[in-house]
Amino acid sequence: MKILIVDPFSTSPNYSNTIAHYLSESDHKVFLVGANRSVNNMSDRDNKVIRYPFISNLMDHPLAKKLYYFQNIIRLILYPFALMKIYFLIIRNNIDVLHFQWSHVAMLELILVLVVKNRCSVVYTFHNTTPFHGERHLIHEILSFGSRALKNKIDKVIVHTEYSKNIFSKSYPEIINKIYVVARGIDYFLADKEIEREREIHNTESDNSEIVHILFFGQISFYKGVDILIDSASFLKSKNFKFHIYGRSELNEQTLFELARKNDVSEKISWKLKFLSNLEVHRAYEKADILVFPYRHIDQSAVLMSALSYGKPIVASKVGGFQEILKHRVNGLLFEKENPKELAMCLDELILSSNKRQSYGLANLNLIDSWPSWLEISEATITVYND
Repeated sequence: MKILIVDPFSTSPNYSNTIAHYLSESDHKVFLVGANRSVNNMSDRDNKVIRYPFISNLMDHPLAKKLYYFQNIIRLILYPFALMKIYFLIIRNNIDVLHFQWSHVAMLELILVLVVKNRCSVVYTFHNTTPFHGERHLIHEILSFGSRALKNKIDKVIVHTEYSKNIFSKSYPEIINKIYVVARGIDYFLADKEIEREREIHNTESDNSEIVHILFFGQISFYKGVDILIDSASFLKSKNFKFHIYGRSELNEQTLFELARKNDVSEKISWKLKFLSNLEVHRAYEKADILVFPYRHIDQSAVLMSALSYGKPIVASKVGGFQEILKHRVNGLLFEKENPKELAMCLDELILSSNKRQSYGLANLNLIDSWPSWLEISEATITVYND
């Protein structure tokens, strides 16, 4: 089978590179457009996958924040030409399955789907069933125009959770028979040998501090609720904690700093508002005592799937995929979204109990052990293609 995976602007590079790799290991010829670099180094793992940039290696990945607006304008202008390149790849290579990992400009993609529909099967993975996580903006409305028609014309829809399937089934009942749930695989930042070496170094370092380290990691967007985390600090009864807020920020950084000052917790927060290296992420996870996910909305989280293997307790909001995957008082504690006071209560409980932190962390390691492997996920994806 000849499979063309498209990940415009490397929106899900780890997922796209990993699924492409395992599909190619199953003796399928796999082409990958976009996602030429992945955080988990899967893009460098082998030469079986035939890779092309979506627009160019420079434009496929976010530039500095001050250039981000300009970059998006250029991307929008060049989007039709990128889709034309995909059309010619389909024709030239007799592609059997066109598999999009993300939808960015629905109307333009609809035109491509209509043109190639008789030549190959068209599959979309919707990592997020709620466009832009529910944030309303005129630009978002324009980019989403035609999305219902697009969903009606594609052959198969893949989502990662039953929550996502239920959302799609209610919003698009006409496509309910085309929706398949395929789990998202475990993510990682370092190879196993690198992790072992790092943990040997980590275990020789002594940390006699009683401070409990609470980590938020990931791209900082409004829907991820960093402001809720900062607000929660003023409700915490415990004083022996430190927030670590790490990740590239889409929000105004000064606004976040001002919110911390307003809550009189600036000294309680360590900031790394940048793109972190694999090693920096790994060390942040290793140092953390609690992982926090104060999201307003989520279907399934790549950050969660990278965090579970570190065996740390999790505090997360009761939304979407979190509520489906994590069990309250098993994997950690769940709280009502946008409720900083309840978040503080959950954090206080774990700050005060190392036994609970250890118990919930072990439960997360057990969860990882029972999770589908990427090989199983690739086989499930092939089943979707063939169904």
